[in-house]
Amino acid sequence: RRWLSSCSSTVEAPKNTCCKVDLPTIMSGGAPRSIAKRILTSQRRFATRNVIIRSTDVFHNLAYEDYLYNRMQKQIDTTPTLLLWRNSPAVVVGVNQNPYRECNLAMMQKEGIQFARRKSGGGAVYHDTGNLNITFLTPRSMYNPALTADVLAKAVNKTLDLGASVLEVRHDVLVNGDKVSGSAYKIGSNAAYHHATLLLSSDIMNLGMALRSPEVDYIKSKGVASVRSPVTTLGVDSDETQQKLDTAIAQGFAAAIDAEFTNAFELVDPVSLAQSTLEIADTVEELKSWQWKFGRAPLFSYNRDVQLEDSTLVSVGLEGKRGDLLRMSIRVRDQEFQWESTPTPFRLVAVKRIAQDCMVEQSFTADAQLAALEALQRLGLWDEP
Repeated sequence: RRWLSSCSSTVEAPKNTCCKVDLPTIMSGGAPRSIAKRILTSQRRFATRNVIIRSTDVFHNLAYEDYLYNRMQKQIDTTPTLLLWRNSPAVVVGVNQNPYRECNLAMMQKEGIQFARRKSGGGAVYHDTGNLNITFLTPRSMYNPALTADVLAKAVNKTLDLGASVLEVRHDVLVNGDKVSGSAYKIGSNAAYHHATLLLSSDIMNLGMALRSPEVDYIKSKGVASVRSPVTTLGVDSDETQQKLDTAIAQGFAAAIDAEFTNAFELVDPVSLAQSTLEIADTVEELKSWQWKFGRAPLFSYNRDVQLEDSTLVSVGLEGKRGDLLRMSIRVRDQEFQWESTPTPFRLVAVKRIAQDCMVEQSFTADAQLAALEALQRLGLWDEP
């Protein structure tokens, strides 16, 4: 106080804020070096925000993540933020992927596993409540996925001492050579995030089945293909261990970006927030829409010979792009048609209707028509039963 009162000029500031003063000004005003150091340190230090998402709905959680990213991108809120969140069973593909070759849609329908497309790149991942999702959201200048991947590996080792390491090429986290964490990214002009999965106690059997499309061998696609890797879980199933891991990740994140660590976690429910925040609600609806989930599939071709129970062989050829059927050909024994016209939604009902019209026009026999429709029904390309 004695030193501040001796300054030749004063700066008024709101309560609980710091005046930004450079070192020469401080020292010329007669401030002791210890005071100068504390003032400059307080300017550099900032605290991260730690959030635990209470919802397990994949669409609301992805929408909330996108909401925070957009606020940082617009520089409304630039606080580096750690999100920890889990989803009910879901397969989530990258923004540029083809769902028909990335996941088992028929199995997912049967088991009640959701399908979602996120707004970041990368490959397909399986989520359930045994998987922890981690988002490191920072201003673009602080974005460093190699650093934040290292945060995850160190947190695993600090909590469980498993010898986790980072695969530098893709920033996967490995334990004994098996993958326990995969990463994806979104980078803007002002904001960026690195988000990752961490397999604590996920259902590995469901993971394997959901992420294996039965049609993958018949599809040629321009979309980004997932990199297949052997996976394992960390075997974490106790709340106490989970809390220690959460804290270790938050501590490591703060240290990595030279921020102050506060051992406090906000609990946020995006489902409730969506009721009062239009941007979140609109994004939820976008992410749930068929056009976003399937209508963004890149150009692909599909060719398969389907053998029915009576040994009839049906050759099916399809070409699709951005949710539309562009071309179709079907051959049953010596009867064949080829179709190419106005793009039609790539959905089973629409495809069967076109096939039926073409077969009637080409005078297919009744049994050939039934065989062709049965073959189309069997394809694992449809998001509806």
